[in-house]
Amino acid sequence: MVGQNTAVKQTLDLTHLPALPAVAHEILRTFNDEFTTGEDIAGIVEKDPGITARLVAIANSAYFGQRQPVTDMRDIVVRVLGTDNVRGLALAIATANTVNTNALPFGADVFWRDCFIRAEACRLAASLSDEGCNEERALAYTCGFCGDIGLLALATIAPDETQTAVSGIPDSADDDYVARVFEETVGWTPQQATAQLARSWGMPDALCNAYESRAESRAGDYLGTALSIANAVVTALRCSDADTDGEEGATADLPKTVAGAVPPARYVARTEALVSCLLIN
Repeated sequence: MVGQNTAVKQTLDLTHLPALPAVAHEILRTFNDEFTTGEDIAGIVEKDPGITARLVAIANSAYFGQRQPVTDMRDIVVRVLGTDNVRGLALAIATANTVNTNALPFGADVFWRDCFIRAEACRLAASLSDEGCNEERALAYTCGFCGDIGLLALATIAPDETQTAVSGIPDSADDDYVARVFEETVGWTPQQATAQLARSWGMPDALCNAYESRAESRAGDYLGTALSIANAVVTALRCSDADTDGEEGATADLPKTVAGAVPPARYVARTEALVSCLLIN
């Protein structure tokens, strides 16, 4: 399925992307260590001032409603955000720091909003399933939040082609439609890019398998299914922005399995505040 766009091929071989920060590699290693604690994660995150500042901002945002400002990273990891959420957020932020988010044709704010919604929807979808082990369930938020990192790579290496592809994709487009447009225009799809980056960077097998099933348009396993549901939620909520009936109208006809993963209106309404935390300089 791979096209002939040389620049993009090099992207996916990682020859044109800066190396992941050391903090990202340390976070990735914790996924394979069952003895990793919240304090361990906090210690890793604190090595990167940029990631630390963004996580502190998120923890103190209106969404979490802290009565007093929280600045201690251990409190943020253990008491406010949670270990699994922090790992996903920190990994995505570190990834974004290696690419040019300004090259995104629809703006970094839109990208991050989708990430927050996809992450929460993936977590909800995973929690509603009887399948999967505790380790996989703990990866659901990260799976959703990092589910479109390939788009960042494509926008960085092939900004013009990515702009052309995105301009031809309506808000209501599903994964298959997006893949077809990118395949024809760029030569790689965001789904393929995400899958290859995840495998190249050594993400946990459960995440890689989920991304690969999405890239290959095949039935996914536990996390792959949750990710598919989460992407359907993101598409529905994008449509709600332009729907005169709002979120309720855009999600009214969703299948039961998808509707159950739609984040609460309170979460969706406050994603703008969460996004602003990631856009601080």
